[in-house]
Parts: sequence; C-alpha cells; structure tokens
Amino acid sequence: MTTEFQQRQQAAIASGMVPMEMGYNDPVLGSRPTGPLGRVPGGTEGASETPYGYFAPTDEAVTQSQIVEEYLGLSVEEQQRLAQALFTEDLMKGLGIQEIDQIYDPYNVAYAMNRAIQQAELSFSLGTAEGQEMLPTLEGRFAGFSDEAFNEAAARLVDKYSVSYLDKATLNNLYTKAYRTEVGRTPSAAQLQSFVAGIHAAQDAGQNVSLTDVSARAVQTARDLNPGRVQVMRENKAAQSIMRALEKL
Repeated sequence: MTTEFQQRQQAAIASGMVPMEMGYNDPVLGSRPTGPLGRVPGGTEGASETPYGYFAPTDEAVTQSQIVEEYLGLSVEEQQRLAQALFTEDLMKGLGIQEIDQIYDPYNVAYAMNRAIQQAELSFSLGTAEGQEMLPTLEGRFAGFSDEAFNEAAARLVDKYSVSYLDKATLNNLYTKAYRTEVGRTPSAAQLQSFVAGIHAAQDAGQNVSLTDVSARAVQTARDLNPGRVQVMRENKAAQSIMRALEKL
C-alpha cells in the first residue's frame, strides 16, 4: 500500500496538484501552547513553579499554511493514518469511494483536508472549539482516532455497496468528449477526477443518473468552467459554417 500511495502522491504533485488547495488568505484554525512562557495563576495546568511565580507556554495561533506544511512533513505511514481518520470522520463523504484503497488517493485526501480545515476555521472563529480541538492533525481533532473506529467505518463501506456506480472510464470518456467539443482542449486529470466524484456523489445521494444525464452534465460543466473559451469556439464554428456556405455558391 505504501508504494502505491507514494506513486499516486508523486503523480498528483507532478500534475500540479497539492495535498490541500491554498487560498489567498491564511486563516487561523486553532492554537497550541507553544508560544513563549508567560506568567499564569498557580495551579494552571502545565505551569511550572519558579522563584518568580508560575509560568506556562502561551497559546500560539495555528494557521492553514502551518497545517499544510506539517502535512507535507509527515511520513507516508502518518499520512495514511491521517487519511484513515479523515475517512472515519465522514470527511470523504460524497466522493463515491467504493474501496478502502481509494481513501489514500491524494485527490480524496485533499478534498477531506479542505473540509476539515473549513470546519476548524469556522469552529475556532465562532468560539465553539478551543486550542487544537479541531485542528485536522493526529494530535488535535483526531487524537482519539482508533483502529476499531476505522475498521467499523470500513465494514460499513463494504456493506454499503449495493449501489452500482457508473464506470469511471466511461465517465472519463464522456467528459473528455464533451470538453473537447465545447472547449477545444483536453481536460486535466484533476478536472476528470472532480467530474467523476460529482457523478458518484449524486448516485451516493440516491439519484438515478443515466448516461444521457451524464453527457448533459459534462457539456454544462465544461461550459461553466470555460465561458470565454466556449464563446471563441462558437464563433469559430459559425465562421467555418459561413465559409462552407460561400464555397458552395
């Protein structure tokens, strides 16, 4: 598993994908007692008594960029463990995961980490979480994660798949065909994965999705992602039609 995970991760990085999508801001997700020592009342947890009073590390803000940096510094085994925790906490729900091996896919991990980061930011800003309570790390939110919980989640996944998902290769082909027709280019691997995940999520929610529905959604998705390019393609096609009509005169 480790070798396969590393290969998928390297392929994702090579295609320009990072474990988590970074925005323009760097929100605070929580805090840790890692700052400089500060004077605290006697009896404070973690405080040390000195001749000058009681001192303990002060809380230091933890931002999204720090979490990303820490994730990149994890060993492969730790990244796999974190992926298991994300899956167990339902943070990969909606990705159409059918097999346990898919939870280690870098795209699925990125999706789940982004959800966890958003939840941490909201909880900390509202004051419903303190310290590292919601930080998406093995020492924070997932400190209580256990093999038993993961095994239970894995068993539920196995039981769940009475749902017959549309074949990934078929979905890739339909989207690629629609994208080339509408945009005049080939979709990226990340775009294909996102489209397949969206279709599988719809099936996961109980929707009856036909191939006709998929084709229509593929066309609309391609148009929505590239409105300017689609307009250029339409103008080119119109010009070609006029030229062909003139040639027949």
